[in-house]
Amino acid sequence: MKMSGVMTVAAILLVMITPLFAQAQSSQEINRQILEKLTQIETRLTQVETRLGQLETRVARQEEGQKALSTRIDDLRGLIYVILAGMFALVGFIIWDRITTIDPVLKQTTELEKKLKKERDTIRKVFNEYAKKDPRFAEVLRTAGML
Repeated sequence: MKMSGVMTVAAILLVMITPLFAQAQSSQEINRQILEKLTQIETRLTQVETRLGQLETRVARQEEGQKALSTRIDDLRGLIYVILAGMFALVGFIIWDRITTIDPVLKQTTELEKKLKKERDTIRKVFNEYAKKDPRFAEVLRTAGML
């Protein structure tokens, strides 16, 4: 009986140990699969990091381009201000020039008109006085509408 008890105990132990070996083998298989998955994840992560680096480079280049564009726009804005100031200065100069040119002409014209009126009045007086002495001349002045 002792032998059959030992055999029974050995059989029970064998039955209990066999799943442990199978479990150990399946545990090794699971560990291998986990390692494979981790390796795949690491390669994908490396690819994502590479793409992210490329995107950061692109963003940096775009930012540099935007800064350069902003600088150019500021330069153009300054140029436009200079051109506008020049135009206003030119218009101001033209107006000043016209005023300074027209004023002397107006003064001379006014003086000439006064002189002309004075001479015309003098000539009328002379014609009227002569018409009083010469009736034919008076008739000519009446015909011309000056008397």
